[in-house]
Amino acid sequence: MLMPKDPNATIIMLATGTGIAPFRSFLWKMFFEKHDDYKFNGLAWLFLGVPTSSLLLYKEEFEKMREKAPDNFRLDFAVSRE
Repeated sequence: MLMPKDPNATIIMLATGTGIAPFRSFLWKMFFEKHDDYKFNGLAWLFLGVPTSSLLLYKEEFEKMREKAPDNFRLDFAVSRE
């Protein structure tokens, strides 16, 4: 799975549980890492589904990304058994 090269792309990501791993690396590149040849200006939207809120992986990390780039990152958690 490869991240789009277009820094203005809209990227919608859907994951459950450990399926978040590849999207986490995308989001790190977009919002935390510094690259001379890449600056993300598009919209990244993450939907992460889990049975219970105690199973939300990287919750604080994703919330920091949202605080850092509120115009470029949307975050939705889907908790099915609470």
